[in-house]
Amino acid sequence: MTKASAVVLGLSLCATVAHAKDVPVAPSEYRMFNVFANRGLDKQCKVVTDAKELLQQFTALGVKKPEAVLGLIEPPIDWQQLAVALLYQPDPPPDVVPKVRSLLKDVNKEKLTLLYRYADPNEPANAPEVASTDGAKPAPGQPLRLFTIKAYTVGTDDVRDRSGLRSPLLLVVIPKFGFVTSKTTIDCTQKL
Repeated sequence: MTKASAVVLGLSLCATVAHAKDVPVAPSEYRMFNVFANRGLDKQCKVVTDAKELLQQFTALGVKKPEAVLGLIEPPIDWQQLAVALLYQPDPPPDVVPKVRSLLKDVNKEKLTLLYRYADPNEPANAPEVASTDGAKPAPGQPLRLFTIKAYTVGTDDVRDRSGLRSPLLLVVIPKFGFVTSKTTIDCTQKL
């Protein structure tokens, strides 16, 4: 064995540090729902792993008829294999809804990243449907290409009255990956 071969063999046997790599989750593996909740509550993004906890979250967020909303999710959630990523923003623009751009899982860390955007519900007829105030309707998981983003300035000079409007709550039914528990951290980053 030559000296060069010995060096190459030695290097190949050395342990290397694994680098994080985000891998997209196929849109067919998750389902997206929009439900309307109360405004003005704390921002949150969390994973829910059982029906009782999801109903508690619905109640805390002021979702009307939470049991009925849970019953509208078709097919029903199999809590042994699935979980729900719940995304609530306290003060989104009044005429847009949150839509998933992509869901990423980190292959070397126990982390999910949910990339979402606010979409204009007045887009063409082939755009995903939005749930009524009292219910939930699935929106297709395909990538969104036709949505536009409206520009809003939200600050102390923004005097629009939102008190009569409900806040869109995004639910994403996801596979219960090996690391997904009710304590799993989700990165919720708004992407335009």
